[in-house]
Amino acid sequence: MNKLLLICFMLLLIAANVFAEELPITGTYQQQIPVTHANKFYPNGFKDIKLLEYELPSEIQELSYQQVTRRLEQSDRQIQNLNNSLPKKVQLGMANVPVLDQGIHGSCTVFAVTAALDAALKRGDHISQLCLLQLGNYLETEAQDKSGWDGSNLEVVTKRIEQYGVMNITNQHLYGCAGSRLYPAYFFTPTNGMSPEEYAQHRMLPIGHKVNWHFIYRAKRFGKADPVMLQKMKEALNAGSRLVVSALLPRVDLGNSGATGTYHYTDDTWVLTHEIAQDLLHSKKIAGHAMVITGYDDLAVVKDHAGQRHQGLFTLRNSWSSWVGDWGNFYMSYDYAELLLLKSLRVDKEMQ
Repeated sequence: MNKLLLICFMLLLIAANVFAEELPITGTYQQQIPVTHANKFYPNGFKDIKLLEYELPSEIQELSYQQVTRRLEQSDRQIQNLNNSLPKKVQLGMANVPVLDQGIHGSCTVFAVTAALDAALKRGDHISQLCLLQLGNYLETEAQDKSGWDGSNLEVVTKRIEQYGVMNITNQHLYGCAGSRLYPAYFFTPTNGMSPEEYAQHRMLPIGHKVNWHFIYRAKRFGKADPVMLQKMKEALNAGSRLVVSALLPRVDLGNSGATGTYHYTDDTWVLTHEIAQDLLHSKKIAGHAMVITGYDDLAVVKDHAGQRHQGLFTLRNSWSSWVGDWGNFYMSYDYAELLLLKSLRVDKEMQ
């Protein structure tokens, strides 16, 4: 009996250590997505993008499968224990920041963070993603984190902004960034690097004194339901703060990169399904993506491909252009967010 207890304890300890580590980004994942709004730029009706690729340890695969399956078996799928004193609906929008387009690159994290900062500053399309990525090229050659062109985590991007500041798009066009003046949305990834000294010549002052940001959630026990996290997210939105989130997107072969719920347009909403549960169990490699949460609606209801209803949605601003989804926006059910978000970064509105 004592030996059995010791074995159980060791297994729990191993699992705890696995969950305490961050899921590694192992690369990027080429994907074609349907264009919702027909136009001359995508005559075949599809758009090429890149998603992040994560590797799941076997312990996380099994526990995630169990959690998602358990949630799908519940007759009442609404999230419990949320503060009913909060408004049923909040929509912040993006303060005139246009829908951005990361193109064929795996640069979603840089685009999501800079879009949220632009919205907080209320300056429209202001911060240069290109220059931040070209600085990243230089830092990567110096063995300092990934550039961001082919995936990076939220900590890397926010640390880079904290340390080096940001350049605006006006200076990008005037002076260029390591030889490039325009973001190459549908061209090869630039390899030239921009040194910190070059970057400093044309950067804005650090913006940390204007906008605060901090993490309100990191998935230390990924796959475990966490209604407290959802509560913090809704409280942040009520305070006027947007959220940059990184999420897993299982079964990207279905719908629109795994989004199989229909709210305003076909497949514009990520919802939990049995196909997702099976993918978590059987696939070591799972796609992921970073986006900005701009609102929520407790009463919103969507149906998935099987006709299952899902109530309670977050509104997301994506970086796949305005031709995709709900004119650039997407949605995510509360239970999907509760179980498949990896991180949530709160970006507060500009300090006066």
